[in-house]
Amino acid sequence: MTYLDDEMRIDMYSEFGDFCARGSLAIEYIDQKVIPKFSNQEELIVDLKGVRNMNSSFCNAFFTSLFLVYGEPLKKNIKILNAPDKLRGMIRQAMHQGIKKYKGNASL
Repeated sequence: MTYLDDEMRIDMYSEFGDFCARGSLAIEYIDQKVIPKFSNQEELIVDLKGVRNMNSSFCNAFFTSLFLVYGEPLKKNIKILNAPDKLRGMIRQAMHQGIKKYKGNASL
């Protein structure tokens, strides 16, 4: 993970390897490294260069968790780079699920 004044960049390959599979690691990463430092005022860049695959457990844990914490406003601040075609739909679905859950929690 690298930080500049107006962005946080996550290199998924460096953090999780070429196959992102352990949802528990994704949640731990979000809780320990992203939430304490990301304010949703800067840009969040998630670079998947080198990642060849990701299971749905990891994808949901990582991307749904982000949107569950930061809500729909994150859509304008997040950029997904170098995502293999086969992962794009799964990532979009996880983001949508996070927004849906966030909105559900907001009404409680």
